[in-house]
Amino acid sequence: FGHSSANAELSVQIGLESLFFARNDYIDYQKRVKTQELEMLWYPSKSLSNISIFTQIFANQAYGAPDGFSWDITSQADPFQDDPLLNDYNVDTLVDSFYNYCINQSANYRSNHFLIPMGSDFNFRQAEDFFSNIDKLIYYTNKKYSGKINLFYSTPSIYTKMARAAYSSWPINKEDFFPYGDAPHSYWTGYFTSRPALKRMERYGMAYLQACKQIETHSNQDNRGQSIQLRHAIGVAQHHDAVSGTEKQVVAYDYAKRISIGLKNCESLISSTLSNAAKLSNNFFSCHLLNVSVCDQTVNPKNQSIKMIAYNSLAISRKEIIQIPIYSSNGASVSGSEGIIITQVIPNSQETIRIGSIEGGAKRTGNYTLAFQIQIPPLGYSVYTIDFTKPATHPYLPYRNDININSNDILLENSEISLSFNSTTGELIYINNHLMSSSMNMTQNLYQYYSSIGNKDSEQVSSAYIFRPTKNSADLININPIITNVIKGPLIQEIRQKLTNDISQVVRLYKNESFAEFEYSVAVNISDGLGKEIISRFSTKIENMNEWFTDSNSREMQYRVKNHGNLWPNMTEPVAQNYYPATSAVFLNDSSVRLTILLDRAQGCASLDKGEIELMLHRRTLEADHRGTHEPLNETGADGNGLIVRTKHWVIVAPQKNSSSLQKSLTERLVYEPILLFSDNTQHEIDQTLSLPKMKEEFPENVHLLTKQILNDNEKSYLVRVNHIYEVNEDPILSQPATISLSSVFPEQQIVNVDELSLSANKINTNNPQKPTIQNNFSVLLNPMEIRTFRVFLSS
Repeated sequence: FGHSSANAELSVQIGLESLFFARNDYIDYQKRVKTQELEMLWYPSKSLSNISIFTQIFANQAYGAPDGFSWDITSQADPFQDDPLLNDYNVDTLVDSFYNYCINQSANYRSNHFLIPMGSDFNFRQAEDFFSNIDKLIYYTNKKYSGKINLFYSTPSIYTKMARAAYSSWPINKEDFFPYGDAPHSYWTGYFTSRPALKRMERYGMAYLQACKQIETHSNQDNRGQSIQLRHAIGVAQHHDAVSGTEKQVVAYDYAKRISIGLKNCESLISSTLSNAAKLSNNFFSCHLLNVSVCDQTVNPKNQSIKMIAYNSLAISRKEIIQIPIYSSNGASVSGSEGIIITQVIPNSQETIRIGSIEGGAKRTGNYTLAFQIQIPPLGYSVYTIDFTKPATHPYLPYRNDININSNDILLENSEISLSFNSTTGELIYINNHLMSSSMNMTQNLYQYYSSIGNKDSEQVSSAYIFRPTKNSADLININPIITNVIKGPLIQEIRQKLTNDISQVVRLYKNESFAEFEYSVAVNISDGLGKEIISRFSTKIENMNEWFTDSNSREMQYRVKNHGNLWPNMTEPVAQNYYPATSAVFLNDSSVRLTILLDRAQGCASLDKGEIELMLHRRTLEADHRGTHEPLNETGADGNGLIVRTKHWVIVAPQKNSSSLQKSLTERLVYEPILLFSDNTQHEIDQTLSLPKMKEEFPENVHLLTKQILNDNEKSYLVRVNHIYEVNEDPILSQPATISLSSVFPEQQIVNVDELSLSANKINTNNPQKPTIQNNFSVLLNPMEIRTFRVFLSS
């Protein structure tokens, strides 16, 4: 449904030599036909400029057999009847038709080779009939048109080799293939946001799996293999009709169920391994619904004191202010290796309590939140004691009574940034970065598009795949959002706004943090019989010249420009045509300042006016767009009144020179949140042999540990991938090459040998001469955006 640059770049690193696809924008396809540019060399990376991949767009944008030549059991094509004594003899008819198809379509390609895919979705269920007809097609066509055409069975690899040998001057492509439209009013930009809860579950599951695979390398033999189900579930969820949100509802439930089962297995492994490593006899559990204040262990009044283990899957140390649900306004005393720490009690909003009660039940939902800061070493854990018999250092007080909300402005402020809100309208009006001297007027509001059900221009509706609003502007949801609370404390300050009975948001600052958090609670109300798409729009005075950037699968940032640089002669859908996918980040800037927004899940976004960015939070439709699901995108949620989605953005305003470093470090923290485990009153016997030694040297901040997992238990081999996360020229310091030691990934263990592998870890990589050895302390040099993959053997 569009092809990302990161997909092409990673395909090369896996070892693929060519890409073939059918779907690209219908206008782009027409232009490429005229210029014979359906085949190209795609250079997908600015930083890895030596990487290219031979790419072909299939004839007629079809990945199946040509019309009339699909002989599957479900197809209507006439089979070959080659007995000339029968009345329905049709060899000449079929051969001539196929020959003419080949001649007409091959004219759009530059070499004298032409690839024809045979088969399609759900085909070859009766393969013998299909292949016997292909056999006849090849035989009779070659016989009749000998010297003019030569048909034969082939593979993409053979085709690529022969086409590249026959022609050398291929067109160059350096862009991705977004957005994709298959007709004037049919742009496949809705799926960028469709099923946002499943998108978040996939992101959460991926981060949990990262920790699970790392911890599994330290687990005892009984727990080995516990990551398998989550690995499979997250892998299947990458399917183009899974995380995209373009499956039927019952299938979406199945994906969620499989991820949930995998999470449970990994939870058991993580709990057992970390509790044993910490020499704690308690059983520990994750609370996967912390974002709506649901946690059995922390809201149970019978628990006077519990332990919490926090694990950090990053190879750098971190400090985080976390929030856990509790039952009492007195809070609790929290202590760790650093002693008694500051704790702040915050009353939960009615929206949070309502959502938590729907999702987890009233008895499992906290009426209050306890906030405190934790410190975790790289690839390590910290243990905290939460004592409910002692009060928090800052119990709940009615903070709102201390603030005059009738003054001109309401100010949220920490040591890094401040936000100003108009007390009359409740609207954000100003943001200031204290340390970097960047400030600007900025508003943020929620809007809604109404989903098209077709009109006089086209019958196309807006649904799971397609985004098509009824008009080219969105309606403000509430002109004056109601400020329900202003909370100020030593760790967290926040302002709560209610827009409708179904939509609210919280704008929050954390102590010493350089971002503002916007947390949305959104359900799409369709009681008026209209489908809707809900967006958050940030408006500034930034002179971005209709240009902005989105990430490509969390790899390099991609340049975007409104109306695709005016390449489209007719903007039939000016909103949908300008929507692009953002996986983790989007920004716009001018010569002085940059606005960056980080995402907790993939979303669609656009910059439709100067200085503006909008991101789609949720969507719900009442008609099917007939691209595969044949049902509306109508998620009704646990209570049947519409799925409630809680999502958040981290918003950064800073000078350009500082923005990339903030974006990279905060993205890692947002994507790979700490894994939190809470004890209950049950016990287990401690395995004294388990330990989780601390890293002696953490990674530099421009390197990410992408993979640490067991590869082969019998030979004590492990898979390690390391990734330089900066682009070329993105930062004057952090875009420089970086060096790490593989020994730091395996503290107190001895590496005996290292093999460098391809990205997919299925073959030896002989291209890189800089092999980590014992002589160089198994050091690895990484250039910007480079990923290197290793098989590491440890001594027994």
